[in-house]
Amino acid sequence: MAQHVYVKGRLSHSDLSAADVRAKFAQKFSTFSASPSGADFEIKLQDVEITGFSGVSTEVEFTVEVTPVTGRSHPNAVASTVMLIDGTETFLAGAFSALTCERWKYVPFFTRKPKLEICEIKSSGQHNPLLHRDNDPPKWSIGAKAAYFIVFILVCITAGLVLWQTNVRQPSGVLVQNLLAILLSLPLAALGALLPIYINQREWKKQTPWKYSKVSP
Repeated sequence: MAQHVYVKGRLSHSDLSAADVRAKFAQKFSTFSASPSGADFEIKLQDVEITGFSGVSTEVEFTVEVTPVTGRSHPNAVASTVMLIDGTETFLAGAFSALTCERWKYVPFFTRKPKLEICEIKSSGQHNPLLHRDNDPPKWSIGAKAAYFIVFILVCITAGLVLWQTNVRQPSGVLVQNLLAILLSLPLAALGALLPIYINQREWKKQTPWKYSKVSP
């Protein structure tokens, strides 16, 4: 019996009802329709079909399967996996765009974007997932957040020292030297803390987000 390979995933969002989710998907995907199989919606893309549920107010669960073609044998597991990855990436690109909250869209820190909680390629013949999508970019890792906090502290110290130097009575030449020492040392230290994050983020973007899943014993 041939193994059935498919994708299971879950998106979380905010400020959108189930009806709003379906309406936004209908605008984004021309092949959107109500699913006859009991799911909330169905989206047909090249080689794959996506069915999903949006009943929970902050989540969308979806399944991606290879579209069966009459008169053509079912593709093997490798070919199916390639089709599933391509179809899932296309769906996620549209879903992220559709579900992004437009409130305060010109203020980046307040823009509410959906989050991919889980996305795995599974097989009917195995308990463990075959592949999973890496959803955590280095720029939001715990180490990166600690670096951001350090940079914030350095910026505050720099501002405080500059303010202090400008209010202390001293010769102009000494003031310039002190300001240069402050502005060349602390900001460079802040940039040094951010540089590894920038490099890791660039390398992460070059790699495929799909990783082999660890098999539990």
